[in-house]
Amino acid sequence: MPYLGRGRQSDLLKRHLARWYPNSGSELAAAFLMRIVAGNSQSFALVLPDTIGFLAGFKDLRRDLLKASAIHVLAYLGSGSFSSLSGEVVRPLFLVGDSSAPTSHMRGLDVSHVAEIGERVRSLISQPMATVSVAAVLAESDAPFRAHADFGLRLIRDVARSTEGLSTGDDARYRRKYWEVSSLEGLKRIQGPPRSSHDRDGLSGLEDVVLWDVPNHSLGEDLGARLRGATAWGNSGLLIGRIGRISAGPYLGALFDKSCVALVPRRPDVIPALRAFLDSGEFELGLRRIDRKVAVATKSIEKVPFDEERWRAVAIDDIPSPESWSNNPMQWLFRGRPEDSLAPLQVATCRLLGIHWPEQPDSDELDAFTDNDGIVCIPVVAAEARAADRVQPLLAAAYGDTWSPAKLKELLEQAGGTRRNLADWLRDEFFKQHCALFGNRPFVWHIWDGVKDGFSALLNYHMLDRKSLAKLTYSYLGQDWVERQRSEVRDEVAGAEARLAAALDLKVKLELILDGEQPHDIYVRWKEKHEQPIGWEPDLNDGVRLNIRPFVTAGVLRYNPNIKWGKDRGKNPDGSERMNDVHLSLAEKADARKRAGRT
Repeated sequence: MPYLGRGRQSDLLKRHLARWYPNSGSELAAAFLMRIVAGNSQSFALVLPDTIGFLAGFKDLRRDLLKASAIHVLAYLGSGSFSSLSGEVVRPLFLVGDSSAPTSHMRGLDVSHVAEIGERVRSLISQPMATVSVAAVLAESDAPFRAHADFGLRLIRDVARSTEGLSTGDDARYRRKYWEVSSLEGLKRIQGPPRSSHDRDGLSGLEDVVLWDVPNHSLGEDLGARLRGATAWGNSGLLIGRIGRISAGPYLGALFDKSCVALVPRRPDVIPALRAFLDSGEFELGLRRIDRKVAVATKSIEKVPFDEERWRAVAIDDIPSPESWSNNPMQWLFRGRPEDSLAPLQVATCRLLGIHWPEQPDSDELDAFTDNDGIVCIPVVAAEARAADRVQPLLAAAYGDTWSPAKLKELLEQAGGTRRNLADWLRDEFFKQHCALFGNRPFVWHIWDGVKDGFSALLNYHMLDRKSLAKLTYSYLGQDWVERQRSEVRDEVAGAEARLAAALDLKVKLELILDGEQPHDIYVRWKEKHEQPIGWEPDLNDGVRLNIRPFVTAGVLRYNPNIKWGKDRGKNPDGSERMNDVHLSLAEKADARKRAGRT
């Protein structure tokens, strides 16, 4: 097949196509088509890239073709239709016509949505073809080749406007999961692409925030950012994921990223009908008839035919408002209540540690159970009750009259895993499930010494500054737990020697993190050498991914989250790679601070 885009053409071929086929030079196959049409009274049957049928860059070619020749049949075949054309990217368009004289109508069909090849072949043979008016096609701004006859309907652009989302240019630097930071001051919420969800009202993609106006992290100052979508911000509507499988969900007025298109209605009363249409399979079929690229263009969405009266009759509910709440603790709209959560045990444990969700009330009855320093030990330590005996009363208060041993058993079964009591679940399964639930960006960290009945503690990451880590190391672990194990060694208590050795080893590792000598250091690639942390002095705005690295290196976590510190996408302003797996010595950092005039 002579498919060759401009990016892969030689300079000689580019010059030739630009001279002789100016409307088709970006694709060699299009030039073949126009070369054939230029002949007198020639019939043709061609298999072409389907982008020729709808991309705006070929609109002049399509107009010239329809005005000078006859298209008798066109068929969109879809990816995988020919064994010689592999991959999802190549999607053929079958075109039959002649260059004798233009006609008023053409006939077409679309089988690209049929997954199974055998069924697609049968559909190609048996499916009725639509008769499409050539005049109606030419009346469209881009003159797309349509394989359907719905030109009489109004378009989405008549009732709503579409807006493209923003790109930070460096997500690793500017985007965070909202639970990674303890305050949203200077940050803005950003919606991601909707996805299939069982959450309340179908809400999804409500997890991220952007460091918008934060010292040393202000997105607006980065020349690599593309701050699109401002005309939609603050409005309600619908958000459409435009890459790959098309998805749709409520838009709540926040910032949104470039993988999405916000659809803001011109009239609020049209939202239910639009939502019903977007939730149906017909919207994606209609969109793919117009734009078959993997990432559809923002304006293509406005060109989809929309029968408002039909979908108004189908619509049964309204779109959620920005004041909606969610039962998903991964979303901004979650209110911090275990009994209203998809993960009650996770939320209860987080509430004990002092975690506060953005939409959580300033105070409620569960605050009485909150730990003061954000350190909750799994076993009994420093005269504090073990973690299980502190989580259970919090759960009882949350569930009120419905609380019972049977309810606890139900919650453990709901959490999954194999542990049958709360103490074992907290010790063995909480942290792994926590990492999975919160996208490997945990905000509760589980530190342990590697011994099942040894020292183990849950830490509120938001409160884990140098003072807090020192308190864990020298007070909870060093003074209380270590001394108790030494006493038990003297009393010849079974297992005490192993617990003492493990505790002392853990203490050494935590001290290495406190000191911060490589490889137990924090490295932040967007900060200058003199700005790098010395020892454990984390900046929460740098994110969990970077700040947790010393703990993973030291091997003190109950479970290692799936985090990579390799190369980020894109390049720095100076053209260098965005490398994260870098270690700096304390001497290097101290010297850099000295050179920068810092003490």
